[in-house]
Amino acid sequence: MPHDLDQSSLRALLDALDPDDSEAGQKYENLRLRLIRFFRWNRCPRAEELADIALDRLAAKVRDVSEPIQDPGKYITGIARMLMHEYRAGEVRERKMLTHLSWWMASFRPPEGAC
Repeated sequence: MPHDLDQSSLRALLDALDPDDSEAGQKYENLRLRLIRFFRWNRCPRAEELADIALDRLAAKVRDVSEPIQDPGKYITGIARMLMHEYRAGEVRERKMLTHLSWWMASFRPPEGAC
């Protein structure tokens, strides 16, 4: 899952978190740690990456909406839940694909006399 946080999105998110840059940075880090705990609690092995993706999505949303998001901390909880569901759905698709592949490989028999 690629993620990329551009400068304007980061600036918009930090401004939404707090007008003071130092406080905004601290709130950003606190949100990130909270997200990492959430993903670990829900047994997502790439918790740090998923936390970064959630923050990237929040930043893009904050930048693109016409009305400010009143509580980015609450809003990101919904983003994290949806991201976790996306991750789980991807795991299910991957398991199904691997199961089908293993069935196909098990049914493949080389021709008589082949190496």
